[in-house]
Amino acid sequence: EKDYRLADIVIRGLLKYWPVTNCGKEVLFLGELEDVLEATQSEEFQRCMVPLFRQVARSINSSHFQV
Repeated sequence: EKDYRLADIVIRGLLKYWPVTNCGKEVLFLGELEDVLEATQSEEFQRCMVPLFRQVARSINSSHFQV
């Protein structure tokens, strides 16, 4: 099983290396983010939710149809 206490570290790592110009990689990162969020507890989520939602908002503005 996954250690939910590492969720904050993993999510911040994903955000640090989030692809800016490659939509295909961005779709992959969103998939990985979904997997991590499924195993995340609320305390861990609250620590990283502000930068996470900022990145998701940027991704929503993408013109690529899969993102």
